[in-house]
Amino acid sequence: MISKKPATIFAAVFIAHFILTFATLFIAFGMTMHDFDNPAKDAATGAVRQVVADISMGIFTVLSLPLVFILQQVLPPQSLPGLAGYIPFIGNSLLWAAGITLGITKLGTKKQHKEK
Repeated sequence: MISKKPATIFAAVFIAHFILTFATLFIAFGMTMHDFDNPAKDAATGAVRQVVADISMGIFTVLSLPLVFILQQVLPPQSLPGLAGYIPFIGNSLLWAAGITLGITKLGTKKQHKEK
């Protein structure tokens, strides 16, 4: 069973969100690179890759809300070079972890009061 300690929930959600964000970005990027490198593509294989890339990019877009998405709209490209580019992703994962942890702990508290 999952621990109900807020710190454990926070850490698990943060790590899972951070990894899933980059995994979906890399999958979407990787799926489209083959077609970029090989313009004469097989229609069926290319269509499957495109569907996977679209789904991955959709998941990435949802996971990048709110912080990364807002910063992409406001800041010019390459404004956070090198490792500084990870800062918005870390901040975004921290926001998601805080929100989900708060929601879980509030639901747990509400459920405990209901049972009494």
